[in-house]
Amino acid sequence: MMASLLEKFCRSKIFYSCSQNHILGCSFCFSTSITQSKTTPKPQSLVVEYLLSTFDFSPEKAVWASKNLNHLKSFEKPESVLNFLKGYGFDDTQIKKLVSLYPQSLCCDVERTLKPKFEGLQGLGFTGPELAHLILSNHMVLRSSFERNVRPKIEFWRGILGSVELMSKFFRAKQWLLNFSLELRLIPNLALLRKFGIPDDRITMIVQRHPRLILQKPEDLKALAKRVEGMGIPHDSAMFVWALSILQRISKARFHAKLEFMKSLGWSEADFLSAFRKNPIFLTVSEPMMKKKIDFLVNEAGCKQPELVHNPKFLMFSLDKRLVPRHHVMQVLKSKGLHSGNYSLGYIMSQSEEMFIKNFLICHNEKSKTTLKPQSIVEEFLLSTLGLSPEKATWAAEQLNHLKSLEKPESVLNCLKSYGFEDTQIKKLVSWNPRWLCFDVETTLKPKFEGLQDLGFSGPELIQLILSNPVILHSSFERSVRPKIEFWREILGSFEVMSKSLRAKQCLLNFSLNQRLLPNLAFLREFGIPDERISFIVQRHPRIISQKPEGMKELAGGLKEWGYLVAQRCLCGLLTLFGSSPKTNLMANWEL
Repeated sequence: MMASLLEKFCRSKIFYSCSQNHILGCSFCFSTSITQSKTTPKPQSLVVEYLLSTFDFSPEKAVWASKNLNHLKSFEKPESVLNFLKGYGFDDTQIKKLVSLYPQSLCCDVERTLKPKFEGLQGLGFTGPELAHLILSNHMVLRSSFERNVRPKIEFWRGILGSVELMSKFFRAKQWLLNFSLELRLIPNLALLRKFGIPDDRITMIVQRHPRLILQKPEDLKALAKRVEGMGIPHDSAMFVWALSILQRISKARFHAKLEFMKSLGWSEADFLSAFRKNPIFLTVSEPMMKKKIDFLVNEAGCKQPELVHNPKFLMFSLDKRLVPRHHVMQVLKSKGLHSGNYSLGYIMSQSEEMFIKNFLICHNEKSKTTLKPQSIVEEFLLSTLGLSPEKATWAAEQLNHLKSLEKPESVLNCLKSYGFEDTQIKKLVSWNPRWLCFDVETTLKPKFEGLQDLGFSGPELIQLILSNPVILHSSFERSVRPKIEFWREILGSFEVMSKSLRAKQCLLNFSLNQRLLPNLAFLREFGIPDERISFIVQRHPRIISQKPEGMKELAGGLKEWGYLVAQRCLCGLLTLFGSSPKTNLMANWEL
């Protein structure tokens, strides 16, 4: 029975997948003889073999890439390119990505092509990770003339965007920015906007949000400007450039559909155009959300339609974060006799978060501490500041009923924002565990964040690590978090791979270092499996060393009991296969 299953396994897609991905890495020796294939595969080209062994490409990817390199007679130039890229800080993952996108990069002459371009980019302010990200996001830099094409475009965008940091962020997010002609599109469109009388600071602001406005054909921009003028928005209006941006993204058919939709909600065409002239951005609200907002504002908040037409900005406020929470706060205050009801909806909704808390929460709490209990103040803070639903805010406030002031929560929010957390990310954290708002910033949060920065996490990577592994916030950093992160970095081989794994597999920091991770690592080493092989396997299936040590031993023992006479590398591959797929599932698949 088992011999039959083993023979089927060797012929199965599972076995083929493992061998193609170098999981098994060597041939099997079984206790039973297995029929060998009568056909002998054709020898692969040297280029394909090089790509497979150097970059761990899939066979299909290697064959595709080799078609662009079939003129190579030696690997001297590719090796020179790899050494050059590593000298500029590219890791193996980044080099693999670059070669995947642009295989011809392996044929570049280092001294005449790559080195001058990299030095030129450094001269423009791109260094370290920013340089690597720029190349990966815009590999056209490697195949374009630096002095005639790349440098002028980068200098143009730096003039528009204002800083290397913002420009670098844009180039990573919008990889097509460097593809458009400077002479045929960018410069003529910029001149046209200035001709309309739009000041440079407003041009910068709109292009930072919607760069496609100056990437279209100049004749299209002229036609768009004429259309905006025809709708009654003059050049000197602050809304002119916003109307250009909105209409550039919304086709005429879509604009007409928006008009018909608003008519179905009781608006006239005159109402629609009047609101558009006052604030064109309201058209970016989706139709389902528009309907919800109008329904809430009219039927619950008591807003009249003419007021909405006159103040279309109401329709741009978040329903869950601003409109509903603030209306709820005002209703609570009114029910407690702390709000006379004389404030206009525009006054209530337009205030900043800071002013709203000051004018409607803190001042009323000071006026009537006996009427407004601390817990309701916390609840209103959660509603207005974080945009929690009333039910969620009530639940969270119960976890914070010991708070006597909002000083500590506000300190926590300011700390998180200073590290780059956005409102939605802070809301997510507080929804998981409201007690984090009680942390002491100086003794708890700040030391942990600084410790994570020392380990290499900064900016978005630090934020994503916290969101993926909130256990970090309530664990001892020195006794638990730091040792685990250092363990995974050593196992996975690079900071980038570790960071990606910790975000994708949120359980990795939950397992005990002393009870699971270290014993399992020692067990694999006892089998004589080399560290580089362990690292290779764990990158793909980290759970293999996260399971209970007895489970690892049971798997290994089970393999021997089934008659495997395997080499050490084979055993590692099979452990991975069984560690990521329950034995019962594998048995069922083989029997099928």
